[in-house]
Order: sequence, then C-alpha cells, then structure tokens
Amino acid sequence: MTYKNWTTGDILEASDINGVSDQAINRFTNATARDAAITSPTQGQVVYLNDVGLMVYDGSAWTHTFRSFVLKDYGETVKAHGNTGTTETVDLEDGNVHTATLDNNCTLTFSNPPASGTAGSFTLILTQDGTGSRTVTWPASVDWAGATAPTLSTGASDVDVLTFLTTDGGTTWLGFLAGADMS
Repeated sequence: MTYKNWTTGDILEASDINGVSDQAINRFTNATARDAAITSPTQGQVVYLNDVGLMVYDGSAWTHTFRSFVLKDYGETVKAHGNTGTTETVDLEDGNVHTATLDNNCTLTFSNPPASGTAGSFTLILTQDGTGSRTVTWPASVDWAGATAPTLSTGASDVDVLTFLTTDGGTTWLGFLAGADMS
C-alpha cells in the first residue's frame, strides 16, 4: 500500500485494503466530527481520521486498519468478572484480559471472537475462592496440548493464568496454561 495523506473525496481502491470496494474517502479531524457527520454509516464506508488513521464501517461498528506501525507502550482492558457462579461467559468485546474468582464448579463460554482469518487472543486469570478445589468445564472448542485440559491449582486463593488463541472465529481455541499456582 502506498501511504499518502488522504483528503476528502480521494478514492480508496480495493487493492489498498483487502475486502473494501472502491469508494470515496471522507476525512475528519477526530472521531467526534466523524460521528456528528455520519449518523447512519453504511457497510464498507471508509473514513480517514487524523487521530486514528483509516477506518471502515463493518456493518455494526467502525474498525481501524493500520499497517506497519510501532507501539511504544500500550495497555489492555481488564474485565473483572467477580465470582463466577456455575456459568460464566468470557466476552472478547469486554477486553482481552479477564479475571474471575471460582466460587463454584463453573462452565465457561467464550463469545465474540474476531472473524475468521483474524487472530484473536485473551488471557484468563482464575482465582480459587477461600474454599478451593473448584473445577472448570471448558468449551468443547478448546484444543489443549495432548488433548487434555490442564489441572487447575486447587488450594484456597490459588491463582492460575491461561491464554487462548483463535484464528478461525472461535471454531477452535488453542488453550495454554501459562502459569499454575501463581498465588
């Protein structure tokens, strides 16, 4: 892709970004100006914002497209679930780091991964409550090394860290025990 300073009315060609048809660029100086001017975006609409770069409307939200950039520092949103109960959903739209305290044996569900062809990952930090010995039933879509889910630490207040990765929209999650008994 040739980098240029997009201006209003420029044509973004389909070859510039995969999956976007040729269309005019709308240029705004910030997201507030974009949102005020585009109250009913259409799927595939493209804008250039000085403060974030190129954005495409995917039919439900504005998505950012960046190429060849370097991050000096960044943070990730932590979604604190509190006590799990017997079921808990890990929603990737809430963040990529999730914490939860197991206060029952719990069945987990993973939701809203990125679309197939885009890698999505998250970290899950599980803490046993004061009783301990709580177990987790993982989604059937999780593929563990050796086809065996790891044994979680069982002591009161024990902490385990797990990571998950998908490249096919959540059809398969690769699961890894990153750290056991981190308490």
